Amino acid sequence: MLGLVRGTTVDELAAIGMTPIGDPVDAETGLSASAEAYVVQQHGPDVVVLDGRSLFVDAAPIIGALAGREVLGVILSSVSDTYGLDVVTPDGRRQIVSQEGAIVLDQGVALPEEPAAWDEDAALALFERLSGRSFDAILAAPGVPVRGPSAARAVAPPPLPGAERAAPDEPAAAPKDAARPRRRGLFRRR
Repeated sequence: MLGLVRGTTVDELAAIGMTPIGDPVDAETGLSASAEAYVVQQHGPDVVVLDGRSLFVDAAPIIGALAGREVLGVILSSVSDTYGLDVVTPDGRRQIVSQEGAIVLDQGVALPEEPAAWDEDAALALFERLSGRSFDAILAAPGVPVRGPSAARAVAPPPLPGAERAAPDEPAAAPKDAARPRRRGLFRRR
């Protein structure tokens, strides 16, 4: 999967928990299904995110909320014949996924640039048009492996009065006599 976070830097993403965890690697490593982390590259004013594990779909709205930026993701999986688009903006979210030629997810307002039929070439061409970045330039650049963003910071409710302070990535513990608010999952797959 390829992602793009507009108008930010690798250092700014570290502030939301996407901290470096290793030495620079090549783009092919970042796009490999065996990649152990996201790999980020600075391209002008934007950050490209390489994700061979396709976890970026779930992380995109968290990154958008924490960084306050538009996030673009394109799903590329020739093995499962799955291709798609995920765009998160302050105005909403657009998701479309095609698997084996059939649309299996279609949410939000369609973009005029979307292809009529989804395949690897169409998905890459769409990413290049929307991001302004060439796939060849992405493949040629090294990247830095980083942790994913902290979902806890994006969805944790404010601490209840009298609750003990928790570590930044852990929800606060409620006092024993306080009612605990019900938490729902942030994302649901359909």
